[in-house]
Amino acid sequence: MERLHKHSQKGENLLISIEDNGIGMKEAIEWNEAHREPHESRGTKIIFQRIEAYNKFFRKNIRAEIQDLHTETGNKSGTRVEIEI
Repeated sequence: MERLHKHSQKGENLLISIEDNGIGMKEAIEWNEAHREPHESRGTKIIFQRIEAYNKFFRKNIRAEIQDLHTETGNKSGTRVEIEI
């Protein structure tokens, strides 16, 4: 799996983007449900809850987003995580 990390300025904010060329989050979740023992993965949920709590407590607007990537023909081409601070 290949990863690409980059960052840029977006106004006064820093935008961090991490991409990989794996199967994508949705497909990974479906594969895990079909091939692994049932369990509840809480890591991503906890991270988003911490960002929300931080934003409320410090009156900030940090944003995080996970996107499945697709080619122009609609084939899956990986995942992108964007964090804006």
